[in-house]
Amino acid sequence: MDTLDESFQNRVDTLNDNFQNRVDTLDESFQNRVDALNDNFQKKIDALNDNFQNRVDTLDESFQKKVDALNDNFQKKIDALNDNFQKKVDTLNESFQCKIDGLAADFHRWTSILAEDFQHKLDIVIEGHQILNEKIDRLEKGQMELSARVDKLELISLRLEQRQAKLEQRQASLEQRQADLEQEIKAVKEELGKKIDAVAADLAAHRTDTEIHKAGYRVCDNKDYRT
Repeated sequence: MDTLDESFQNRVDTLNDNFQNRVDTLDESFQNRVDALNDNFQKKIDALNDNFQNRVDTLDESFQKKVDALNDNFQKKIDALNDNFQKKVDTLNESFQCKIDGLAADFHRWTSILAEDFQHKLDIVIEGHQILNEKIDRLEKGQMELSARVDKLELISLRLEQRQAKLEQRQASLEQRQADLEQEIKAVKEELGKKIDAVAADLAAHRTDTEIHKAGYRVCDNKDYRT
């Protein structure tokens, strides 16, 4: 009887040891999986942050380049218009001055002519003034067209400013989206921490229950031995 009790006790101890080893192995494996999951999750979060930052930097750089290119193009067009306008004004001034000089010379020459030719020369002077007035009218028309072009350029500049404002709004929206993503990540971390704590609590309860059953087996064996 003692040999049977001792053999039964040995089997019970062996089973308890095997069970405890399996529980420890499961606990260690679960902890390793939790650690691996945390590392993988952190790497994915870091990769998302890096990718988002790279996209924001690329968008900002592309936008800056486009704005700089538009500013350079706009400045070149303004400079070209100014140069063209200045050349036209200089050409008109030279032409006007030449014509004035010619008219003055003709006037001095015409005053020395007999009275009978005075009316004819006067008609020529009047005709020259009419031509000059027409050229002045054309110059004013050119100035009006130039003003219209400047107005169009100002409208383009206004549209560029509006587009820049839209891009700034989009950037603010991206920043808000990043903040929302960070909040979601934080919530996921908190939920994962709660699940890990719950699993740890269940494991601790299971271990406590195992120890209680182990103590109960020993009490039962002692009672049988006394009998």
